[in-house]
Amino acid sequence: MHEFRVALPQLYPNVIRTILSLLTLAEEDEFLLSLSDLLQLYAVKKGRTSGTFFLSPWKGFLVFEDFPEKDEHWRKSFFFFQ
Repeated sequence: MHEFRVALPQLYPNVIRTILSLLTLAEEDEFLLSLSDLLQLYAVKKGRTSGTFFLSPWKGFLVFEDFPEKDEHWRKSFFFFQ
């Protein structure tokens, strides 16, 4: 996410889960997943909390149906420095 000037702690947990899952699936199929591939499936959007970001699937490109849409209460367990 260097291209977006976003640090790892600024990403919602679902972003990490989604990226790692996509990388795993790509590796299993011997496919090199690039940032442009990711951006064809998801839009990077700003979160409600200043300085945070999440991924929103483009219409018709829902890859993981069983992932929760929202990360509720995750900030209570994590912190980061700005």
